[in-house]
Amino acid sequence: YDFVQCSLRPDCKKVSPSPGPVIPPGPGGLTFIIPYRDSSVNVIDPEGIKALVKSYWPQSKVYERWDEIVQRAKENGINPAFVLAIWIEESGASGAGAQSDFGCFPGGNTSQTVPFDRSLNCFINFTANEHPNDFTDWVRYFCGPKADPICSNNPGFLGRIKYWYSKLVPPGNPGALTPIERL
Repeated sequence: YDFVQCSLRPDCKKVSPSPGPVIPPGPGGLTFIIPYRDSSVNVIDPEGIKALVKSYWPQSKVYERWDEIVQRAKENGINPAFVLAIWIEESGASGAGAQSDFGCFPGGNTSQTVPFDRSLNCFINFTANEHPNDFTDWVRYFCGPKADPICSNNPGFLGRIKYWYSKLVPPGNPGALTPIERL
């Protein structure tokens, strides 16, 4: 669950990712595909992205945890830029006080606070083992499989992922997201 969903629940301990960037809402539904299982994708300007994230979330762990995340992603056949985009979107790179840095809650209990390593392990398992073959399937289950259109229960999530992923891998570079007809 992201910041919006969490903020609607009184038992949730996530805090707003402010002062993050203002990202206008997208058209709704999935409008892009990320090659999330391509572990050869590289972030184009890592130091620039780290500085940008730190400017939005001064408490972020972007410098401390970046290399670990990239390594774990590659070891598990996952696009490191994708994992970084999720980390930034879900928790301000561990700087926004999120309950789960990667938005993954083992066992589905969203009232728990999940430590960084456990959240990353949960996310990697979800991505590499439970939904390994199709980005649309991955998104549908990460947001909630009953939401129609896809991610309608999580307004803004897709726009934020698109924003951060496009910062990490700008259009025209190998591994950039691909626009599609809305799902």
